[in-house]
Amino acid sequence: MRSEGQRLLCEVKQSLGEIAYNCGVTKQAVAEWKLGRKSPGSTSRAALWSAYEIPAPTWARMPSDPNAPEHASSTRTVVAHVEPVVTNGNGHPASSPSSLDQAGQLLAKIRSAASAGDLLPTDRVRLADSETKILALQHRMQKEVDLLEDRIVREHPTWRRIRETLSLVLSRHPIAAAEVADALDKLGV
Repeated sequence: MRSEGQRLLCEVKQSLGEIAYNCGVTKQAVAEWKLGRKSPGSTSRAALWSAYEIPAPTWARMPSDPNAPEHASSTRTVVAHVEPVVTNGNGHPASSPSSLDQAGQLLAKIRSAASAGDLLPTDRVRLADSETKILALQHRMQKEVDLLEDRIVREHPTWRRIRETLSLVLSRHPIAAAEVADALDKLGV
C-alpha cells in the first residue's frame, strides 16, 4: 500500500464500476487508485469523501496499521494537500502568484505541508519541486520590482530637472563634476 487513502479505498466493498459511477470517473481510474499507480485529483478526492468518507489528506499519508482502532488514524497529522506547480511552456507556473506577497504566502503553505512527517516520498519530491519553482518566480518578481522602481525614479520629471540643474552647475566646475559622476556611478545612478 502506498497511502492511507489507497488502503481505505481497498476496504470499500463495491465493484470498480459502482465506485467509478459514484465518483464520476472511469473504472480504469478507480483501478489505478486501488493498485496505487495513481492518486485521485482534488475533485475525485472530494467525491471519495462524499461517497465513502475517505478524507482527502489520507492520500498524502503513509498507510496506517489496518488492525489499529479507528480513532488512531484520526490522531495523525492532517496535511494540507498542496498541488505541485504546473508550468506553462515558458517554465513559469501556469497559475502563478501575481505579487510578492502571494508568492510568500504560497511558499509558507508549501513549507508547512513539507514539514509533515508522514508524507509519501513522491509528495515530498512534488513539494520540493514546487518550492524551487516558487522561489525562482519570487526572485524574478523581486528583480522586476527593483527595475521598475529604478525606471520610475530615472524617468520622474523632478529627477530630470535635478539632473539637468546639476549638469548645468557642474559644467563650470570640471573637478567637482568628475567627483559627482564617480559618486553617482558607485550608486548605480
